[in-house]
Amino acid sequence: MVGYLKLFMGPMYAGKTTHLIDTCKFVNNSKIVVKHKSDVRYQLNNIVSHDNNHIGCFSINTLKEVYELPDFDTKDNILVDEAQFFQDLYEVVLDLVNNCGKKVFLFGLDGDFKGQPFIKGDFLKLIPFADSIEKLAGKCYLCERPSILSKRIVKDDSQVLVGGADIYQPVCRYHFLNSNIK
Repeated sequence: MVGYLKLFMGPMYAGKTTHLIDTCKFVNNSKIVVKHKSDVRYQLNNIVSHDNNHIGCFSINTLKEVYELPDFDTKDNILVDEAQFFQDLYEVVLDLVNNCGKKVFLFGLDGDFKGQPFIKGDFLKLIPFADSIEKLAGKCYLCERPSILSKRIVKDDSQVLVGGADIYQPVCRYHFLNSNIK
């Protein structure tokens, strides 16, 4: 049995987590929902959208931990929030889809605050293997045009800095290139 891979990607505030919660309703109870343990913005065992909708999940450090979760063998769907943070994403997702026959739904950032791919995680390397890809956009913080990028508003050059509106703003291409947000 061969599985299925769907990618949802976009910048901060594009609705990725809301799409995850909606997808959970669609797949009913035959699911395992996980997020990376480093995402401590809201609650450890819940995925919470920016508008405070939430769903229970497992917080794990590596994606291979999904094999050890309760009822893994009987669940058809694996939903992964903040997929870009999992360093073993590429290998595990291909195994889940190609060898375990799982339907895998990945939700993650397609770029960092500089518009560059994340060094760890290999989220974008899975594009050739995806059955479906959805690029999401929010609204630019400055002009209401579609936001396709995330702009960091605090001074910190590290690629990974987990945070919310206190650290990032969604921006369109124009304001990513031309705003004085630093």
